[in-house]
Amino acid sequence: RLATFLKIEARNRKKILCTPAFPLSLPYRLARKIKKNDLQDPLFLQFVPLKKELELHFSSGKKTGPSEFLEKKNLQVKKKPDSLSFSPDPVCDQAFLQGRLLKKYCNRAVLLCANFCPMHCRFCFRQNLSFTPPVNFEKEIGLIRQNRRLNEIILSGGDPLALGNQELKELLTALEKIEHVKRLRIHSRFLIGVPERLDEELLEIFSRLQKPLYFVLHINHPSELDDEVKQALKKLRQRGLLLMNQSVLLKGVNDNLKTLLALSEELSNNGILFYYLHQLDRIQGAKHFEVSPSKGQKLIQGLLAKTSGYAVPKYVQEIPFQKSKTPLS
Repeated sequence: RLATFLKIEARNRKKILCTPAFPLSLPYRLARKIKKNDLQDPLFLQFVPLKKELELHFSSGKKTGPSEFLEKKNLQVKKKPDSLSFSPDPVCDQAFLQGRLLKKYCNRAVLLCANFCPMHCRFCFRQNLSFTPPVNFEKEIGLIRQNRRLNEIILSGGDPLALGNQELKELLTALEKIEHVKRLRIHSRFLIGVPERLDEELLEIFSRLQKPLYFVLHINHPSELDDEVKQALKKLRQRGLLLMNQSVLLKGVNDNLKTLLALSEELSNNGILFYYLHQLDRIQGAKHFEVSPSKGQKLIQGLLAKTSGYAVPKYVQEIPFQKSKTPLS
């Protein structure tokens, strides 16, 4: 249906993966923005599965078949993965999970509060992390209360906006009552696909919070910032939320100076701080998205020469078992 809607020619349809293990999920409003019969469109590349996902890569650089992959996958879960390899869990989230709480760094923890996203990014590093959201978060709230070193809690997933308004209200209220938690953060891509999710009730929930709430967007290309999305984000700013953005450096999507500069300018003009540019997390099946760190560094230098310092993101990589994101620039 999507290939027909996008008027994909027969020769191009052969490149599309019709039954991916990580299923396609794409809001209609994003599908409408994809150029017809264009497999190089940045939105198409991010959300539509290609047969390139079936190519399996390991640290040796060798491509392997599915049976070899399963054998290697079984080995990988028994030992600390090679940080240079492509794997089902490239940032080793599984090793840090306590219930639905992901504790990697000294003062902060991630709460995986939903397993649903309205769109499935083909490079998602959590696409193999299977979990069922709890009926409540009593266990995770208890763990946070016990660890007084935690002063920041990050709601992620999936996407935290997949929770209902009442569920989000109860969760945010419970977290805000913990004295040593000084600030909260929401990481969400929801609004680029479904900006109407930001209804008045949700805005009221956010505005009633007494502690700082940082709202971190995941926008990789300027075309994702259309007028509807900008209006939704303006409402967040008007309610006092601090808006930031993190992007993934993706081959064919944003790995050129013109696109990154346009993204940086759009973010700045809409009151959004360009926070991080991530080197690709090496999830198995996403090799075709990878950009070399040397090219990424040149792009950062290019941004520094052409825009304000605050509009230039930190270029980082998540390396498993390190104490923070690792700067690449």
